[in-house]
Amino acid sequence: MKLAADMFPGPVRVFEMDPRMADVAWLQPEEAGHVARAIDKRRREFAAGRKLARSGMQELGVAGEPPLVPGEDRVPIWPNGVVGTITHTENWAIAAVAWEHEVRELGVDVEQDSPMREPIWRRICRPDEQRWVESLDATDRGLWGKVIFSAKECAYKAQYIYSRTFLDFYAMEISVETHRDRFSARFCVDAGPYRVGDCLEGEFRIQSGLIVTAIARLAGTP
Repeated sequence: MKLAADMFPGPVRVFEMDPRMADVAWLQPEEAGHVARAIDKRRREFAAGRKLARSGMQELGVAGEPPLVPGEDRVPIWPNGVVGTITHTENWAIAAVAWEHEVRELGVDVEQDSPMREPIWRRICRPDEQRWVESLDATDRGLWGKVIFSAKECAYKAQYIYSRTFLDFYAMEISVETHRDRFSARFCVDAGPYRVGDCLEGEFRIQSGLIVTAIARLAGTP
């Protein structure tokens, strides 16, 4: 099954799998040490993400099989010249990688499509986002609240590559185009090279019990 492959432009390599099928033996020693005390589920998810990312880097032509260890900020340290993003939930994992000179912002997030409880989506939504969710049929609000959550997670990953700034849920405002399966994430704060009002454009899919959000901007595009 491929959920995210068609959400990214050609220079991005995308690999996906069910992390429950992962083997922790795929981890390199440097990586294994970071999850040595984790439960089996967490170790398999970690292993799946690393395996997928290395498959992508191999397609790019990256030499060897470089380990992907978390930095002090817990974000994977990618080889020089490579940008990448990894996400997983209990039954799906995705990694997307590209050369930095070809792709700028790159982010992906996957979530279960189970509805988000109202107190949670109200907590993560800005006022305009709340008003949009409230305008929907009551039976749909939890799902679209989850879409907004996923879009923010995706956008935060994409911008972090350049800003190295952790953002809270009020730092961006999501606008969803339900008929086009697209969203935009507008900065409400300055973050590194980004200024208030700057936007990142992304896509989403709701299928197979999952929500997937993706952002990729080719280098040289405005």
